[in-house]
Amino acid sequence: MAVFKWLLRTILAGAFILGGAVKLMPTIHEEAYQHMDKAFAQFFDFLPFERISYPTSHKQLLQVTGMTEVACGTFMFIGPAFLRALSSMILMGIISAVMYSMHSLKHPQEHFIPVGVLFGLLFLERMFSGGSDSSSAKKQKYQ
Repeated sequence: MAVFKWLLRTILAGAFILGGAVKLMPTIHEEAYQHMDKAFAQFFDFLPFERISYPTSHKQLLQVTGMTEVACGTFMFIGPAFLRALSSMILMGIISAVMYSMHSLKHPQEHFIPVGVLFGLLFLERMFSGGSDSSSAKKQKYQ
Protein backbone atom coordinates (compact mmCIF):
# COMPACT_ATOMS: atom_id res chain seq x y z
CA MET A 1 0.00 0.00 0.00
CA ALA A 2 2.91 2.35 0.69
CA VAL A 3 4.15 1.94 -2.88
CA PHE A 4 0.67 2.80 -4.21
CA LYS A 5 0.52 5.95 -2.06
CA TRP A 6 3.99 7.00 -3.17
CA LEU A 7 3.19 6.34 -6.83
CA LEU A 8 -0.08 8.28 -6.61
CA ARG A 9 1.64 11.26 -4.94
CA THR A 10 4.45 11.17 -7.49
CA ILE A 11 2.05 11.18 -10.44
CA LEU A 12 -0.01 14.02 -8.96
CA ALA A 13 3.04 16.07 -8.00
CA GLY A 14 4.54 15.62 -11.46
CA ALA A 15 1.31 16.60 -13.19
CA PHE A 16 0.85 19.77 -11.14
CA ILE A 17 4.51 20.78 -11.26
CA LEU A 18 4.55 20.34 -15.04
CA GLY A 19 1.21 22.12 -15.51
CA GLY A 20 2.31 24.99 -13.28
CA ALA A 21 5.66 25.25 -15.04
CA VAL A 22 3.93 25.55 -18.42
CA LYS A 23 1.79 28.36 -17.00
CA LEU A 24 4.91 30.15 -15.73
CA MET A 25 7.27 29.50 -18.66
CA PRO A 26 5.56 29.50 -22.06
CA THR A 27 8.71 28.25 -23.79
CA ILE A 28 8.22 24.76 -22.33
CA HIS A 29 5.22 24.02 -24.57
CA GLU A 30 3.93 26.88 -26.72
CA GLU A 31 0.72 25.18 -27.85
CA ALA A 32 -0.33 24.24 -24.31
CA TYR A 33 0.47 27.73 -23.06
CA GLN A 34 -1.64 29.35 -25.79
CA HIS A 35 -4.57 27.05 -24.95
CA MET A 36 -4.25 27.83 -21.21
CA ASP A 37 -3.91 31.56 -21.91
CA LYS A 38 -7.16 31.54 -23.90
CA ALA A 39 -8.95 29.48 -21.24
CA PHE A 40 -7.75 31.75 -18.42
CA ALA A 41 -8.98 34.80 -20.35
CA GLN A 42 -12.45 33.20 -20.39
CA PHE A 43 -12.23 32.21 -16.70
CA PHE A 44 -11.10 35.71 -15.73
CA ASP A 45 -14.05 37.30 -17.48
CA PHE A 46 -16.47 34.79 -15.95
CA LEU A 47 -15.32 34.58 -12.31
CA PRO A 48 -16.07 37.57 -10.01
CA PHE A 49 -12.50 38.83 -9.47
CA GLU A 50 -13.59 42.48 -9.49
CA ARG A 51 -14.97 42.00 -5.96
CA ILE A 52 -11.53 41.29 -4.50
CA SER A 53 -9.49 43.47 -6.92
CA TYR A 54 -6.90 40.74 -7.38
CA PRO A 55 -5.68 39.51 -9.81
CA THR A 56 -5.98 42.42 -12.19
CA SER A 57 -5.59 40.49 -15.48
CA HIS A 58 -5.87 36.96 -16.81
CA LYS A 59 -2.07 36.83 -17.21
CA GLN A 60 -1.66 37.52 -13.51
CA LEU A 61 -4.25 34.84 -12.71
CA LEU A 62 -2.30 32.42 -14.91
CA GLN A 63 0.95 33.21 -13.07
CA VAL A 64 -0.60 32.95 -9.59
CA THR A 65 -2.23 29.64 -10.46
CA GLY A 66 1.05 28.35 -11.94
CA MET A 67 3.03 29.32 -8.83
CA THR A 68 0.41 27.73 -6.58
CA GLU A 69 0.45 24.50 -8.60
CA VAL A 70 4.27 24.29 -8.57
CA ALA A 71 4.43 24.99 -4.82
CA CYS A 72 1.64 22.57 -3.91
CA GLY A 73 3.01 19.89 -6.24
CA THR A 74 6.45 20.22 -4.62
CA PHE A 75 5.01 20.06 -1.10
CA MET A 76 2.90 17.07 -2.09
CA PHE A 77 6.02 15.26 -3.24
CA ILE A 78 8.60 16.15 -0.57
CA GLY A 79 6.65 17.81 2.23
CA PRO A 80 5.55 16.44 5.60
CA ALA A 81 2.08 14.94 6.01
CA PHE A 82 0.47 18.23 7.04
CA LEU A 83 1.77 20.08 3.97
CA ARG A 84 0.79 17.20 1.70
CA ALA A 85 -2.76 17.34 3.05
CA LEU A 86 -2.93 21.12 2.77
CA SER A 87 -1.53 21.04 -0.76
CA SER A 88 -4.03 18.47 -1.97
CA MET A 89 -6.91 20.47 -0.48
CA ILE A 90 -5.71 23.66 -2.19
CA LEU A 91 -5.35 21.83 -5.50
CA MET A 92 -8.82 20.30 -5.11
CA GLY A 93 -10.17 23.82 -4.62
CA ILE A 94 -8.46 25.03 -7.78
CA ILE A 95 -9.78 22.08 -9.76
CA SER A 96 -13.29 22.62 -8.39
CA ALA A 97 -13.21 26.24 -9.57
CA VAL A 98 -12.00 25.11 -12.99
CA MET A 99 -14.75 22.49 -13.27
CA TYR A 100 -17.41 25.02 -12.24
CA SER A 101 -16.11 27.57 -14.74
CA MET A 102 -15.92 25.02 -17.55
CA HIS A 103 -19.47 23.87 -16.84
CA SER A 104 -20.84 27.41 -16.68
CA LEU A 105 -19.03 28.41 -19.87
CA LYS A 106 -20.53 25.36 -21.64
CA HIS A 107 -17.25 23.70 -22.58
CA PRO A 108 -17.52 20.36 -24.43
CA GLN A 109 -17.70 17.31 -22.18
CA GLU A 110 -14.40 15.89 -23.43
CA HIS A 111 -12.61 18.88 -21.87
CA PHE A 112 -13.73 17.65 -18.45
CA ILE A 113 -11.87 14.33 -18.70
CA PRO A 114 -8.35 15.43 -17.64
CA VAL A 115 -9.73 17.72 -14.95
CA GLY A 116 -11.98 14.97 -13.61
CA VAL A 117 -9.16 12.43 -13.62
CA LEU A 118 -6.91 14.79 -11.64
CA PHE A 119 -9.72 15.52 -9.18
CA GLY A 120 -10.38 11.79 -8.74
CA LEU A 121 -6.69 11.07 -8.17
CA LEU A 122 -6.48 13.89 -5.62
CA PHE A 123 -9.54 12.47 -3.89
CA LEU A 124 -7.96 9.00 -3.82
CA GLU A 125 -4.75 10.47 -2.43
CA ARG A 126 -6.68 12.18 0.37
CA MET A 127 -8.70 9.05 1.06
CA PHE A 128 -5.66 6.78 1.32
CA SER A 129 -3.40 9.14 3.23
CA GLY A 130 -6.01 10.53 5.60
CA GLY A 131 -4.56 9.95 9.06
CA SER A 132 -2.67 6.74 8.28
CA ASP A 133 0.76 8.39 8.70
CA SER A 134 0.06 9.71 12.18
CA SER A 135 -1.97 6.74 13.48
CA SER A 136 0.99 4.36 13.32
CA ALA A 137 3.13 6.89 15.19
CA LYS A 138 0.45 7.20 17.88
CA LYS A 139 0.25 3.40 18.27
CA GLN A 140 4.00 3.17 18.77
CA LYS A 141 3.95 6.05 21.24
CA TYR A 142 1.42 4.39 23.55
CA GLN A 143 2.86 0.88 23.46
